[in-house]
Amino acid sequence: MSFKTFFIQNEGSAKQAEPQKTVFTKTKTSETTFPTETTFPSETTFPNENETIFPSNDMKFPEANVVTSNIPDVNKFLDKIVEVYDNGFAKLNQPGYDFYEFFRSVSKAGIDNPQVYQMAIEMAQAMDSNVSKQSLLNQAEYYISELTKVHSGFRSDGQNKISDLTSKKNSETNTLSSDINSLEKQLKSIQSQIASKKQSLSEIDKKYLPNINEISAKLSANDIVKDRLISNINKVKSNISNNLK
Repeated sequence: MSFKTFFIQNEGSAKQAEPQKTVFTKTKTSETTFPTETTFPSETTFPNENETIFPSNDMKFPEANVVTSNIPDVNKFLDKIVEVYDNGFAKLNQPGYDFYEFFRSVSKAGIDNPQVYQMAIEMAQAMDSNVSKQSLLNQAEYYISELTKVHSGFRSDGQNKISDLTSKKNSETNTLSSDINSLEKQLKSIQSQIASKKQSLSEIDKKYLPNINEISAKLSANDIVKDRLISNINKVKSNISNNLK
């Protein structure tokens, strides 16, 4: 499930500009190749959740870092958005050994354990001699940049949708209020029309607020998952800087 299909089921959203790619030189190749200028999608979206190239459950974020929120209705969207970010993070993975594989390795062994990092880079360099502290730091910046682009696109779509709904709500509220004021000045013969308009006005929040609240909850879940992933990446960056020689 892409961000756009998860976020807006029935209405289109503004297209985002095609992101610029940073390509790192790799000595190893794998079946999952990183998109080139001609193959990368025109919109920054994570892949559909049913694609077979996505990782298995052992590639999930570390369970110890699961974040929940006190915002109403947010938590019911967290698992789905975690899955979207898991799959999207894997989709961004470049051929051969890079920061993605290093991140998975230290996440499984203990992301806050300094000893894990030296062991992980020694194993990485045994697989690919081009792996270095600096290459991992550079690649971490790439993943942060790409994930931030996706998060920003999702947030932009959501904010645009809320703005559109709010504008329609305000317009309809103003129209109904104006109609009511006009009808109330007329003869008793039109009082039935006034009652009908008042009923519509009384239900305006019921009509719009559930949709607005759901989208707001999804946006909050999007923030939580993105912040958690970026935080973990930054932890790995910090530990690489502090613990690798």
